[in-house]
Amino acid sequence: MNNVCLNIKVVYGIINLQRIYRMKAETIKNLNKRMILFNEILISMANNVTSSYNNKIYVNKLDTYKKIINKLEDLKKEICKIETPITVRNSYDSGGLNKLSLQIVYINDLLVKLSKLLAPDNMSYILKFIVGDDWLYNFSIETLDELLFYFKMFTPLHIYDTDLHAPQAQLKDKESDDENKEKKDKPRSKSLDSSDEDMDTVSKLDDILTNPFSSNDNSLPMIFINDEKNSKKKSTLGPLTRSISDLLKDRSSSKKKKKSTSKTHDNMTKEECEEFLKDKNMVVIKNSESDSVIEEKFGAKILLRFPNKILVIVGFFKDDLINVAYTQGFLKEKHTSLKAMLNYNILLVPSYFKEKFMKQLTLRDFIVADNDSISTDIKRKYNDYKNLQGKPLLVLVNEFVLASKYRKIDILTLLLMSNAENKKLAYVLFDILQTKDQSNMSEEIYLGLHHSIRDELDMAKIDFKESEKKLKKLTESDIPYEKRIALMDVEEDVKSKAMEKLKSVKSSFQGDGKAQSYLDGLLKIPFNVYKECPVINFKDDFSKKLKETYPAGEFRSENQINSFITDLEAKDANNQFVKEWREYQIDTKEYIRDARKSLDAAVYGHKEAKCQLERIIGQWINGEAKGAVLGLEGPPGTGKTSLAKMGLSKCLKDENGEPRPFAFLPIGGSTNGSTLVGHNYTYVGSTWGRIVDILITTKCMNPIIFIDEIDKVSHTEHGKEIISILTHLTDSTQNDEFEDKYFAGIKFDLSKALIVLSFNDVSLIDPILKDRITIIQTNALALNEKIKIVNDYMLPEILKNVGFTKDEIIMEEEDIVDIIETYTYEAGVRKLKEKLFELVREINLLNIYHNDIQFPYKVKPSFIKRVFENKPKMRIKRIADKPYVGLVNGLYASTTGIGGLTIIEAYKQPAERMLELSMTGSQGDVMKESVHVAKTIAWSLLDPKKKDEYTSEDSKKRPFGIHIHTPEGAVPKDGPSAGAAMTLAIYSLLSGIPVKNTVAMTGEIDLSRNVRAIGGLPAKLNGAKRAGATLALIPKENEDDLDRIKREGLLIEDDNFKVIVVETIKDVFKHALVKKEDIEEEIIGDDEYETKSNNNDVEEVKLLDLSDEEK
Repeated sequence: MNNVCLNIKVVYGIINLQRIYRMKAETIKNLNKRMILFNEILISMANNVTSSYNNKIYVNKLDTYKKIINKLEDLKKEICKIETPITVRNSYDSGGLNKLSLQIVYINDLLVKLSKLLAPDNMSYILKFIVGDDWLYNFSIETLDELLFYFKMFTPLHIYDTDLHAPQAQLKDKESDDENKEKKDKPRSKSLDSSDEDMDTVSKLDDILTNPFSSNDNSLPMIFINDEKNSKKKSTLGPLTRSISDLLKDRSSSKKKKKSTSKTHDNMTKEECEEFLKDKNMVVIKNSESDSVIEEKFGAKILLRFPNKILVIVGFFKDDLINVAYTQGFLKEKHTSLKAMLNYNILLVPSYFKEKFMKQLTLRDFIVADNDSISTDIKRKYNDYKNLQGKPLLVLVNEFVLASKYRKIDILTLLLMSNAENKKLAYVLFDILQTKDQSNMSEEIYLGLHHSIRDELDMAKIDFKESEKKLKKLTESDIPYEKRIALMDVEEDVKSKAMEKLKSVKSSFQGDGKAQSYLDGLLKIPFNVYKECPVINFKDDFSKKLKETYPAGEFRSENQINSFITDLEAKDANNQFVKEWREYQIDTKEYIRDARKSLDAAVYGHKEAKCQLERIIGQWINGEAKGAVLGLEGPPGTGKTSLAKMGLSKCLKDENGEPRPFAFLPIGGSTNGSTLVGHNYTYVGSTWGRIVDILITTKCMNPIIFIDEIDKVSHTEHGKEIISILTHLTDSTQNDEFEDKYFAGIKFDLSKALIVLSFNDVSLIDPILKDRITIIQTNALALNEKIKIVNDYMLPEILKNVGFTKDEIIMEEEDIVDIIETYTYEAGVRKLKEKLFELVREINLLNIYHNDIQFPYKVKPSFIKRVFENKPKMRIKRIADKPYVGLVNGLYASTTGIGGLTIIEAYKQPAERMLELSMTGSQGDVMKESVHVAKTIAWSLLDPKKKDEYTSEDSKKRPFGIHIHTPEGAVPKDGPSAGAAMTLAIYSLLSGIPVKNTVAMTGEIDLSRNVRAIGGLPAKLNGAKRAGATLALIPKENEDDLDRIKREGLLIEDDNFKVIVVETIKDVFKHALVKKEDIEEEIIGDDEYETKSNNNDVEEVKLLDLSDEEK
């Protein structure tokens, strides 16, 4: 029995011994893991401090840097004191596991203190060291994905633990240096506070370590790492917490009276952290307390919530060179929504600025700020950029030199996001900083720039150096006057005049300023310099080469050359002449197609004008490339200037593809010929004229000279002088010897220049000048053309100018038509553009005020009406509501290209002589003559019975006259085209037959009763249709014009509007007078009319009691 009991005790002893051994083995294993982690953290910290020093993190904190190095040295020494790997054997040599555990606790304590100054460069080490291996169980999958992204893109600098680094836990820090000195020569066991109470704690620790299953004291938490396979056991070795060291510190601190409650600039109280975290476990905020440029630009704090603490990791985001972060899941959606917000809500900032801002936006700013904050920052930066642009250079340089390093980075960034000139300015500022920099700030600022901005700065440096090289090259003014005169490609007499002025300059003691101005101007004139088009000049050069090679051939025309080349091709298909000619034929076709494309891109419509320009270009290709004088006639606002500047000039390109230089010369209202040909050299303050100035500016002798509004030149004697100058300038037999008064005696060859004149009314141009102009007619724009111009050209341009895209504001066609017909009355689109600008600007203003407009925005009729409620509407003269006696709808057309009704009213009135004429309404002489002709014809066509009545003795006793009135008396009216209408009005009055109110007419009348041709037919017909007429009568002689109008779509006939051609006045009567069977229905019985018979039985139709509107 005793043996059995003994055996059981032995078995229990063995089992207990095995348990103790396994426990010690597990403890040793966990201690080795901790030592491996310590070594990895030490290396990571050493790498981090080196990288931080290179990134100028410690540029203003050298004391901190030295302190960190010293603490790293101390940490290394403490780690090296423990022999690794720890085994059962060497654990006894080191004083047992309890002593090793205390040493590890001490090392852990050193790391905790050091982490406030320096963190490992890997966030995973931080979390393992502070929290433990199970740190990831505190976060959701989404938060964990975000945190793992920060592992790759975030560099920690130091950390703050609201538990470990709280002020009450740091009492020992203030005297750490003194204590270290005192402990330097003492054994390690004394490195901890070794009071009797503390030794009691150590004893308990030793008991726990040696007899873990026999101890019932739970006052100290275990420091052992549990088996990784069993996650339900107590806390693992990560973290090696404050369990022992903090207990010792707390007991030591209870003996100390001083308590430090100060908070460093990187520390955050737990309450402050809670304000940022709210209900989240992780949040990233900007590091507002930074001492370096890197921290200022990229610095951030990552706040992590754990059950008993909040961990603050202070560091900076890495530079994302290719913006790969925007492709990550949690940032991709934010980037997409931000781009949409910038496109639709930030309209005042140009697109290029928004794109460059987004490109240089740091990863820190993108993560930390919300979309609204980024949008606000873009606006603020753009305003800052505009302010910088408006500052003088000296002011900007002074501001940059005196600014803080962070402001310097902002200034450089904004300038480098702009155009080439501002980029060069940014380099100049940076170069000034480098020159004056004694503290190596320029390198720190350069590193603080976004990599894309650094690239721009490097490119600006290269561009600036190239510009410097160009500036150092020899300029024209560096060449002596004598050599420049000798190099002039002019006749000898011109060089002689130049040498005379040079002698005058040199003979004067202070220099002859006037002679020098003359000389400088003369040397600037590009004598014999022409901008030539290879396609146009090819044929002349080619025919000369053919003539040299084949002297017997005739190569004057293209047909002769083509015939010769065909024969030559049959003999030798590889002949160089054949190849060149076939290539030329292809080039000419492409050239004329490109010319048409340029004309179409310049203005819409004007097919006939473009066709004429094409013919002239074709003439230059096939014939001689001489100059030409073209005249663009048409209403204002129809695109005459654009057709010449944006169309014709781009049709004529040189070998480099550059368009022919274009010069604009407005002379409307000019009263002095010196504008064109200058003043005599002898006058004080004299200078050369605009023609020579154009040659100097365009640097060639064959520019396009666009002379605008020649029909508006003053009609005074001085104005006639301008017309005389233009007459000589446009004469192809004289303009090769054009003279400027200032350069008297010097001939300027303008025979190859292309002179384009524009005018509205060709009748106002001097006949001699008009005879020298090839007139190209530009017509008024039809309604459908205006709609096309608005949709395809005008509205997109307006939207771009105001800051919208073409898809953000939508206007329906019927709304455009309403604006055209209600608020504009013009042949062109100038006023229409003004109205559209008003609408778009109003939308923009509403968006600025309220910021609640949903795009795309559809313009509604109510909105148009509200915007234009205080604007006058166009009052279109309408037809009468019913037929009247003596009331006729005539038609007019103005020089501005618009047309409408001219109402002609004929009334009887008492007079001294029978049928005496009285005319009112500002009628001109030509119109008055037409009235006399009309009265003669009307009388001749009157029924004999009516004639007898008017010529009877009783009628002679009471004679009446005819009063012809054209309403709107303040508006002058003249011209012969109302002759037929006047005849109809007088005939209606004398016969008593009413005129149809729905008929409008135009046409001159002659005594043979023929209706003759008139002008301005498109404007007249469109005016008649707009006024409500259903039938328009026009002369048969204008039938070709009518066909052209229909063919070009300038007039659309429908069921409500027809055009009939008439040959004689009888045809007019047939269509315009109310038929006898309709008179009873239309007139008789109407309460507004009363038919009376006088004693001579003469019927008279009298208008009674008309309303104001009808009057």
